[in-house]
Amino acid sequence: SMGGVVAWEMARQAEAAGDAVELLVLVDPSPVGAGGGDPFSDADDPDLLESFARHLDLPLERIALSAGELMRSNPRERPRLAWEAARAAGALPHDLDLARFDRLWTVFRSNVAALRRYRPGPCSADVLVVRAEAGSTTVRADASCWQSLTRGRFGIEVSPGDHFSMVHPPHVRELAARISGALVSGVR
Repeated sequence: SMGGVVAWEMARQAEAAGDAVELLVLVDPSPVGAGGGDPFSDADDPDLLESFARHLDLPLERIALSAGELMRSNPRERPRLAWEAARAAGALPHDLDLARFDRLWTVFRSNVAALRRYRPGPCSADVLVVRAEAGSTTVRADASCWQSLTRGRFGIEVSPGDHFSMVHPPHVRELAARISGALVSGVR
């Protein structure tokens, strides 16, 4: 997730200020790459809206709104259509009104744009990347961008669940065990 990118930059800035960062753990981080182009180039892509809904932990299987319907609609209307469909399915928290949904969508899109523009610099810390078991068939390739940037030891662990479920019971126990292992024994 983007939190891994934020943690990386925090570690870099801490090192630049003279602080030692012994271990940096990135939990299912977004890969960083060459990027380029307009960071909002796919902001109208329904997949981005679906990713946003997953970040809100909305049960997509209960929401009756197809990608085709979204593609046929005006891009500016898509968040409203998604909110209405989720509300009709009873999938929204009671306090998530359309105005708040729109604000969260704007922040999400801005985060995606920032992530696409970010170019990480090197870090000296030991780095552990914990990848979600489900949804990542290229664990080593996804993590190689981080490995190439550290001067410290580097390790990869795979934890049960997907990007969203790995931080919730029952999978979070396994994630905590992997992080605890790295804190006690170091990166392997």
